[in-house]
Amino acid sequence: MATATAPAEPTAPAEPTVPGRNEHPLLMLTARRLGVGVVTLLVVSMIVFLATEVLPGNAAYAVLGGTPIRPGCTRWSASCT
Repeated sequence: MATATAPAEPTAPAEPTVPGRNEHPLLMLTARRLGVGVVTLLVVSMIVFLATEVLPGNAAYAVLGGTPIRPGCTRWSASCT
C-alpha cells in the first residue's frame, strides 16, 4: 500500500541577523525614552523662557503684587502693620 505524503510547506527565509540589534531591547528602550525626555525638557524650557520674555509685564511684579513694602519692614515685624 502506498502512503501519500503531503508536500513539504515552503519555509520562510530566515531574517538576516544584525549584530547588536536585539541583544538588549530594554537598553534601547531606556535610551530612546531618555532621549525623548531630554528633547521634551529643552523644548518646554525654551517655550517658557520665550513666553516670559515676549509677554508684557513682569513676572515678579505679578507674583509679589503691586504694593511695595516700606523700607525696614519684613513680613514678621509687628511695627509695620
